[in-house]
Amino acid sequence: MDALQHGYSIGFAVCGIAALVCAAVTIALLGGRSEQQEEIAMAELEPAV
Repeated sequence: MDALQHGYSIGFAVCGIAALVCAAVTIALLGGRSEQQEEIAMAELEPAV
């Protein structure tokens, strides 16, 4: 029975680490979008020369 509990704890740790990695990747990929949208909005507001 101890082996089963040990397996569950390892699985839980692996899933937790995978969730943290997914969150970090998502933040890294989506983090710069607000700056890009602000720059696009500013460029659209400037009069064309």
